[in-house]
Amino acid sequence: MPADANELLTVPEAAQVADRKSQTIRRWIYSGFLKAQKGGGKYGRFRIYRSELMKAIEYDPETRDDT
Repeated sequence: MPADANELLTVPEAAQVADRKSQTIRRWIYSGFLKAQKGGGKYGRFRIYRSELMKAIEYDPETRDDT
């Protein structure tokens, strides 16, 4: 079953998909590199659209091969 581009992911889920640490995903969010929605509630956890995560992975300088 193909992944839905509009699927919302938590930070740990996004980290697993991106093969990165949760800290990296949060750093991307705080720096503006990755767009995320701030959830309601006491802790305001982030939710990331899968499509936005895929864009960030594509443009991540650590994984780009510009040769």
